[in-house]
Amino acid sequence: MARTSRGGGRLDRLARSIRDLLVLLDELSASGCAVISLRESIGLTTPTGRLLVH
Repeated sequence: MARTSRGGGRLDRLARSIRDLLVLLDELSASGCAVISLRESIGLTTPTGRLLVH
């Protein structure tokens, strides 16, 4: 598994709208990427983390 950092980026900066963010996160997840936000302490690999984003 590779770890990638975008220089302290936040989840709200990945997309222009919540819809775009959810689509992007779904595409990353479908590709096998685990998305974890260290700043917001949200791991999107768990049901609780996915609920917090929605």
